[in-house]
Amino acid sequence: MIQVQENIRKHPVLVGRLVDLVLAYIIAGDPHAAEPYLPDRRYLGLTSVWRHAMETFVLAHEFGHARLGHLRELRSETSAAGAETPTLPVNWEKELHADHFALAVTLSVLAEDGYGVSLTYAGIEAFFMGIELIERTLSLFCGVAHSDQGDASHPSAVMRRAALRIGLEKFVPGKESKNAIDLATILERILDTIVPRIAQFVASAKQEGLAPHRKWSGWVASILQARGGEKIA
Repeated sequence: MIQVQENIRKHPVLVGRLVDLVLAYIIAGDPHAAEPYLPDRRYLGLTSVWRHAMETFVLAHEFGHARLGHLRELRSETSAAGAETPTLPVNWEKELHADHFALAVTLSVLAEDGYGVSLTYAGIEAFFMGIELIERTLSLFCGVAHSDQGDASHPSAVMRRAALRIGLEKFVPGKESKNAIDLATILERILDTIVPRIAQFVASAKQEGLAPHRKWSGWVASILQARGGEKIA
């Protein structure tokens, strides 16, 4: 971890690119608004594995809702209520079950492609850390403290990562799961290191009169409502 922090200190462009991506997504509403660049060839293999893991997990999670009967249960509920257009299930327990289903599928798929548990699982947690990073940045723009409470439809990213670690230890017991969780913990610490730096850029953006894109209006409203509407900055 010390080496990682030193690398970040020596190469501020790394954080700068991440900040550019996050702010482009939040302010412009489109991550493609960030300045494009050619990635370092040394990282192509790693980013490829993580992208593969993220895409597989997300697809498997949504399929999991159907495979686990969540959509069938929802149809019964909506039919009884006389609703014409069903929505995705909102129960936290169902979301966590779908996550565990997706974890098993992702580990299996990437294992067939020759990837180990540690890199695969790190990619899954990186996905949720990305969600958390967006939430933290939005909280900074709103001037409220970030919370891990989740919302009406989904548990928080922190809670889902904690539940996934329990699931991983069941699917892959022993040293292999420990090594995977250790790697994910390093990523978690990197996130904690980067957030204060993002806060500096957000403060500058707010001074320039910049604000979250209208696509985030619902999320911003929910953040303020969850914190009682009281801003801290």
